[in-house]
Amino acid sequence: MIRLAGATLRQVLRMLHIEALTALLMGAIVGTGIALAVLTAFSAPA
Repeated sequence: MIRLAGATLRQVLRMLHIEALTALLMGAIVGTGIALAVLTAFSAPA
């Protein structure tokens, strides 16, 4: 679709790389946060 709107191949590939990197970083941040919350809850002394 973006190619049809006039974007070059280089622009499309750059956008895909940025989107992939953003998804990777968001997944790592959310995953780390969830793991920290779960591990903290289960490691607290009862």
